[in-house]
Amino acid sequence: MEISKNSESEGKSLSMGVNTSGTLWDTDKAQDSLRLLVENQKLNILLSLLKDLKAVTRSPDYLDHLSSCAQRIGRSSEEVAEKISQFEFDAGLLLKRLFEHAEAIQSCDLRLLTEHIQTTLRSTLDGRFVPENTELKQEGLVYSYLFGIFHHIESLDEGQIVTWCRSQRIPQSTLMVFITHLEVFPNSVKQKILETLGAIADCVLII
Repeated sequence: MEISKNSESEGKSLSMGVNTSGTLWDTDKAQDSLRLLVENQKLNILLSLLKDLKAVTRSPDYLDHLSSCAQRIGRSSEEVAEKISQFEFDAGLLLKRLFEHAEAIQSCDLRLLTEHIQTTLRSTLDGRFVPENTELKQEGLVYSYLFGIFHHIESLDEGQIVTWCRSQRIPQSTLMVFITHLEVFPNSVKQKILETLGAIADCVLII
């Protein structure tokens, strides 16, 4: 639906992944796919799928699972791995765009989201990821989710979020990721990490 509407206006396809103004329902840009996910309560399903996917890809048996799956469906392991990577990026981009809007975060299971963020930060610090194309993976996109939370924190349960952030040492972990992966992260990811740290620092309760 979104692609169809975007084709009516030259250049709208370039807006993918770009922050927009207004809510999902009053913006002048065609964002039907995002609205449908929120209205049909599919956001948490999407988040849960990503969380489960990353748990599998980080497991020691991942390559065995990949090979077994490839044999079962008659494809090469490389083809299956490419499909998995593409799904991770597509789903991650949808979440990135959704979390640019406060109402999407309000409809999200914050416990599930914060668990996913915490696990991703921890696995990144532990080096349990492949650094190539980080901007297409959760290890690069998760900072957009964290930025969205703190950018819209006044519309959320600020006390709950601050308690979680302090207990899990999120500012410290985010800063450590930036410092320890400075050489391998692309500039786009480094910029988003800095924006996220700035958004966290703007939260008066944390300071």
